[in-house]
Amino acid sequence: MITYKFPEDFKIEKLRGITATGGKFCRHDGKWQERDNAVRFDLEIDGKQLVALCAGKPELEKLLAEHLSKQDAQEAEKERLIKEFNAARRDLQNAG
Repeated sequence: MITYKFPEDFKIEKLRGITATGGKFCRHDGKWQERDNAVRFDLEIDGKQLVALCAGKPELEKLLAEHLSKQDAQEAEKERLIKEFNAARRDLQNAG
């Protein structure tokens, strides 16, 4: 879970100085097919869940970069395992 304290001079007055907790990475526009670029917090402002873009917030940008790097590594490992599995299956089929 991600915690972020909005600066006292933040452009949105209602968020100034607020500490948001329970954050999870997401897409700000809900397009699940695309890479994460925001954090959805367990905080509602005026009845709407708080979603903060990571751009321009160094702490969130760093966490997002780490998150995306882990996703890339997991995807590469998945691809490697699929290729390995397919090669083993071909070998078994050719041997039989």
